[in-house]
Order: sequence, then C-alpha cells, then structure tokens
Amino acid sequence: MEMHGTTNGSQFSVSGTYIIFDGGPNRQLVFDGNYLTTTPMDNIRTDDYTIARYITLSRLTTRYAMKSACQGDGSGFGASGDNIKIYNNLSYGNCYAGIYVEGGTPVNTGGQNIEVRNNIFRDNQGSGIQANPHNFNTHGADNLIISGNVVYNNGYRGAGYVYYGYRPGITVLSNINSLKNVYIYDNILWHNKDAEIQVSNDSIINARIYNNTLYNGSGYGIYIYSPGATVSLINNIIYQMAGGNQMSGIQTIANNALSNPNFLSTTETDADYLKLSSSSTNAIDLGAIIGTYPELDAIITTDYFGNISPTNGRRDIGAYEYPSGGSGDITPPSAPTGVTVS
Repeated sequence: MEMHGTTNGSQFSVSGTYIIFDGGPNRQLVFDGNYLTTTPMDNIRTDDYTIARYITLSRLTTRYAMKSACQGDGSGFGASGDNIKIYNNLSYGNCYAGIYVEGGTPVNTGGQNIEVRNNIFRDNQGSGIQANPHNFNTHGADNLIISGNVVYNNGYRGAGYVYYGYRPGITVLSNINSLKNVYIYDNILWHNKDAEIQVSNDSIINARIYNNTLYNGSGYGIYIYSPGATVSLINNIIYQMAGGNQMSGIQTIANNALSNPNFLSTTETDADYLKLSSSSTNAIDLGAIIGTYPELDAIITTDYFGNISPTNGRRDIGAYEYPSGGSGDITPPSAPTGVTVS
C-alpha cells in the first residue's frame, strides 16, 4: 500500500499515547511524499503539538518527502514526544533528513527516551539522522538512542536546496542547549557528504559514540564542534575519510582504528560488506578492556548483526564482532512494492 502526499500538512501525524504503527513484513506500507509542496512537510511524524507518548513506528517505508518542491524541508520521519521508538524502517530520497528528531511534548520538561534503531537511511538530500531540538521556551530532548542503523549516501544536496549547513550521516546539535544525553553505537555509515557523525552547537550535550563503523566518507569521519560538551569516542572504526577528522574538544578518545581495518569485503552488495576479516589485526580484540568503561559494557552486549559482544573477554573495534559466526547481512534492500492506493 502506498500513501501519497497532498499539498499541505504532514502526510500522516500520530498523536496520543500507547500506539504502535507497524507496516508489516517487507515494509510494504509506503509513504510517498513526491507531491508535497508546502514547507515544512514530513511524510510521517509523531505529533508533539498535542501529546505524543509511548508511540512506536516500525517496518515502514518513507520516501521522496518534498521531492517535487525541494528547497531544504521535508523529512521522511519527524520524531517528537516522549518514549518514541522508530524501529526497522527504510527512509530514502527525501528532500531533507531521513529522520528529524526534535523534543518532547510541551506539557513535559522534554523529550525523554527517543530511540532510533535498526533502520536504513539512504540517499536523502539532507542528513540521514538529524537530532536538533529547538522549540524555544518549550522543550528539549534527553536520552536519545541511535543504534543499529545503516546510514549512507546522504547529504548530496540537489539544485534548489536552500539550506547549506553541514548535512552529515548522523548529526546531533542544538543551538539553544536543549539536547542532553545521546548514545550513538553499533551503526554502520559510509559515503555521507559532509561528515559521517557530527556533534555541534550544544554545550550541555553528553554524547557517547561507541563501536560504530565509518567508511569511505567524502568529508570528515568525525566532526566535533561543541565547546563545553562532553563527548566520548571509543571503539570506532573510522577509515578512508577525504576530510580527515575534527576531534578537538573530545574528553575521551580511546581504542579507535583509523588505519586500514582490512574488511572482508568493500563491495556494497556483498553479505560480508564491512565485516572484519582474519587480517583485521588493528581491530580484533583491541577494543576497550572490559571494566574500563562500565557504561559502555552495560549498553553493548551484541554487535550490529546480533552476535554476542565480546566473545573472548575483550571487545573488537567497530560494529562487527569477529569471529562469532560471521552471520549477518547489511545489503540494502530494494524499495518495497505493494498495492497503490490513491
């Protein structure tokens, strides 16, 4: 089933409490925003302007938000509210971000417990994942989890795009210091335009960046510009970045692999793409020693593929734990098809 955009308002807005919106196997419920023309316009969003709590959006496809009138607005998902879960979705080809995360409901002190897990964000003109709570005098966000996502080919802005700020694969920021605890781990990113992961413009943020794999970026790998913030960068593979890395101001930098990790495959269509090989001697068993960072140990118990991590007393670097069976596949699926309803 496909839901096509109209000329004003978000295509689909979800508000209330204790709601699960599930697109079913193969993500066959498709939100197509190609004909949305009034900005700003998201394909589907949880609506914090009334109340949004305990809402799950899962197994959906959202694409082409504002594509026919792209000037810098129009995201696949908009996430605002408290206890919001965005799981196992596909978001691609949108004018702005694959998902834009804001804050919580105005009646609360902020957006608590927003989770973005196990999604694919690709080929969006803006960022793949952007968190930027900025509703003045109302609310911010705390305890944002970004985990298990595949994020690639984002930020390559087309003609007519009017917002020229950085558009990395994952970006977390707030110009009014309203974003607090952020956890970014077990994600796989490649070939995003300006940076793979960026943290900026928020002096109260506490960002933990753990066990991600970043590869073949056309800009920075890690870009940190957030004076006064607390940033921890531990156990990440950051390799082959055209712009290098901007890491000044990071409080904790430990056990990251910046040289060639000798991946099993660097062909995107291979099931072994960006997995470690037996030759990955700068990553296998070279993660932080268990017990050094108790919070990291508590958070990460499996790798991106669901394999137990660590397997032998010391974690590997990156989003893949070797050699716990080698199963798993991150080959991006084709866009789902289904019955068109217009």
